[in-house]
Amino acid sequence: MNKYKKSRYILHRIYKLFRSETIRFKFDSKLKKDRYGQVVYDDVSSSWLIRVNPLDQPKEGIISTMLHECLHVLYGSKTEPEILKLEKMVYKHISDHQRENFLILATRRFKRKYNDGE
Repeated sequence: MNKYKKSRYILHRIYKLFRSETIRFKFDSKLKKDRYGQVVYDDVSSSWLIRVNPLDQPKEGIISTMLHECLHVLYGSKTEPEILKLEKMVYKHISDHQRENFLILATRRFKRKYNDGE
């Protein structure tokens, strides 16, 4: 499978995650300075919470970080260098229109209620 087709396949798997409602996003500027995002599994709701630091992002931006953290959910057994490689491949091979759609779908997955303990 070429990189373009693999990128589209991965993106569709992420969209499937969004539709299954097993994933939520939350902006959290209290993450460590060198962390752009973090994935946490919530046992209570049986879903994944992806915390994204909106203040300290790489040059590719918040979409790249959100893709990266979604890849951790999809490919939990892969190492950080393998996830980084996948993230860069997907980000490079998707169009601006696909990035826009990703962002639109991701915004629907933002956590609306915040608990003090999070």
